[in-house]
Amino acid sequence: MSDSRTDKWETITVPAGEFRALRVRTIHGAGPWSTNDEKWYAPSVRAWVRYKYRATVEDLVSFTAGNAQ
Repeated sequence: MSDSRTDKWETITVPAGEFRALRVRTIHGAGPWSTNDEKWYAPSVRAWVRYKYRATVEDLVSFTAGNAQ
């Protein structure tokens, strides 16, 4: 069982730059064995720019804006 919720808009800085991103929190499982993660989605990139799970943090390292549609 997982429960995801949007939290708030934040300006986040990662190695690829600074982005306006929506933070999404997800709780996996229930009770004392539950875990959670956080992800930051940047519409300008159309992808997650940061993913945080327990002690692991993964950041977007580079991004080049193009003519994506």
